[in-house]
Amino acid sequence: FHVLVDIIDVNDNKPVFTQSAYHGIALLGTTSAKQDNILHDLVTVHATDADSGENGRVTYSLEDTVTWFTIDSTTGKIVPKPGLPSNLGEIQTFEVYATD
Repeated sequence: FHVLVDIIDVNDNKPVFTQSAYHGIALLGTTSAKQDNILHDLVTVHATDADSGENGRVTYSLEDTVTWFTIDSTTGKIVPKPGLPSNLGEIQTFEVYATD
């Protein structure tokens, strides 16, 4: 009785961002009819993973303390949340995580 096990991929590689830092600008504007905030894409982060298949699928998230921004867990697109206050300050720095 013999058992043969083929290991196709071991989840042994961590995702790596393609840049060491990302910079974006949150543009706030208003429409003449509703005076609502118009929120634009801030920045899209990107990480790669050398593992194959499901082990190489990257998921993005923001650190828990981030209040006024959200990230698409699949695409890495970061956008301001509705209601972003104009007096938030010129620079917001936060960490983005890539997991597999």
